[in-house]
Amino acid sequence: MKTSRPSGRLLDRILIAAAGVYLVWIAAVGAGSGWHATADLVFEGRVWLLLSSSLEITPEFNWAQWILLAGITAAVIYRLGPRIWWTVALTGHVGAALVSYTAIEIATQAGSASARTSAGQTDFGVSIVLAASLGALTASGLTGRRGRNGDLAGTDRATPTRADRAALAVGLLGLAGMAAFSIGWYDIQHLVGYAIGFFLTRYLVDHNVRGIGREGSGSG
Repeated sequence: MKTSRPSGRLLDRILIAAAGVYLVWIAAVGAGSGWHATADLVFEGRVWLLLSSSLEITPEFNWAQWILLAGITAAVIYRLGPRIWWTVALTGHVGAALVSYTAIEIATQAGSASARTSAGQTDFGVSIVLAASLGALTASGLTGRRGRNGDLAGTDRATPTRADRAALAVGLLGLAGMAAFSIGWYDIQHLVGYAIGFFLTRYLVDHNVRGIGREGSGSG
């Protein structure tokens, strides 16, 4: 199989740098005034807040959540490449937000007081980026890490490497942790985001989607 073209490697470097900027931004700046997302605001038409909520880190977990996100992001980019991480992070974050916001709106119209209260509260979306990334990491434990030429690092899926088993274990542990704390209306995003991250990664890798699923960061 042909090696990656220079333009492809340049794009990967840009996306890796962008991931670094994103991590620094959420640690140092966050969403900023006027960019806080709520279900109410999105349904009022401020749909761009679906993206800006990914800059909001959960105050109660702050640095612990940031460290987890930085580590999982680095692992996914190393194992699967930056294109898959960005695709999964954005799709998982926005998709999960739409699912939960829709559920909140339906419940609010049905007379749920808790949904009505949640609709006006700030959505801290960094945890959903983390959830989607954990889903991708779990999937990488089943599919194997991509090589420089786009081939699987280990061609025999019946014999996963220690790194594959570690990725699977960390991903499943993360899923268990999120499930234990997903008790609110916004919290359903964690499981939805994880599912999107897992199944989208499997699809991109298994179907070798051109320009996304075929680029990796290293060889076996």
